[in-house]
Amino acid sequence: MNKGIVESYECFVKILKVLEQLGAECQVEEGASEAEISDYEQKIGYKFVDEYKDWLKLTKGIKVSLGSIFVQIYMPDKAEVHEDGFKALFIGDDAGFKNYYINLETGKSYIYDDDFGTTEFDSFEELLDEIYYSDIEEKLDGEEETENWDNIYDEMFPENN
Repeated sequence: MNKGIVESYECFVKILKVLEQLGAECQVEEGASEAEISDYEQKIGYKFVDEYKDWLKLTKGIKVSLGSIFVQIYMPDKAEVHEDGFKALFIGDDAGFKNYYINLETGKSYIYDDDFGTTEFDSFEELLDEIYYSDIEEKLDGEEETENWDNIYDEMFPENN
């Protein structure tokens, strides 16, 4: 199991627990088995990068909704043809302004943002980090309803201080 993927997952789970304390709607689905992932790859028709497989073993989906924060990362039921002509696995979004996907032909991860275009990531872990820091944590600062999120985090997870 990729250590970076495990750490990314743990970051998501911790921040979701904090956001639940602030009234957010949060979901973390259970992980997929090796057999489910293999069946999923056969259904889609592509082998996935190991990092994405490791993520699926930890969770089939994460969702958070609170004020301006809405992020979902999920296990889609099919691959789609991207507007640029390649097969893609659309794995999530943030209320429609950004779409998260994996190019199934190259294994690269991407975020498409309506305002800023496409950002490519060298690894799935980098994509997860960008989602965590830009689409969740960055939006927590300065919002009245989440202004004390870091105090709650410190109380819940004192080992991280």
